Amino acid sequence: MKMRRFLQRRVLGNNKGFTLLELLAVIALIGILAGLIVPRIASSQSDAKSKTVEANVQMLQAAVERYYYDKGSYPTDDGDESWIDDLAPYIGTDPAKIKATGTYSLESNTKDGVIVVTVKGTP
Repeated sequence: MKMRRFLQRRVLGNNKGFTLLELLAVIALIGILAGLIVPRIASSQSDAKSKTVEANVQMLQAAVERYYYDKGSYPTDDGDESWIDDLAPYIGTDPAKIKATGTYSLESNTKDGVIVVTVKGTP
């Protein structure tokens, strides 16, 4: 019984709550952790957007080739990405979702009498 009363008075005390020093230590720790985590999350989002655009470029490139084999000509890029809508039957997703991930363009070059069409994309 004496020990219990001693602990209540001396160790636990009658004060309720945290001291200013304890609060400052917790706030400083949270600030340090946030400073370490936030930049990593931001770079992860950027990497994810770039990878998404790369995957979409590959998918669009394959769809352009299938379009060519079916129609006998390549889709034309009028600068408004409407050519992606023309590829709708050849891609496995909604063209609007692809357009929302970045900016895509078709580039064609004639090399040794062969037309080479490439898809370019930027996040």
